[in-house]
Amino acid sequence: FPVTIDFCCGSAPQTGLMNFKQKTFVDCVDRPLVGGGKLIVKNVIEYLENYSGPIFDVSISTDTIEHFRDKDANIFLNLAKDRTNP
Repeated sequence: FPVTIDFCCGSAPQTGLMNFKQKTFVDCVDRPLVGGGKLIVKNVIEYLENYSGPIFDVSISTDTIEHFRDKDANIFLNLAKDRTNP
């Protein structure tokens, strides 16, 4: 089954409904998720910098990039890319 993660997920209104067996969600705000799943309440850059688990098969981040400062946006995108299968 694919290792799936949603960064800056909010309530995960789209990905929460997708039929992935294993879903992980990361957001800096603790809130209920649509469709359930594992929520990690943490800054996504800090999470990725310290992540040592399996490489993600599917990484999702919708409506988020505009919330980052330019420097942090590049850091986030590079970290997510490095931890996701091509």
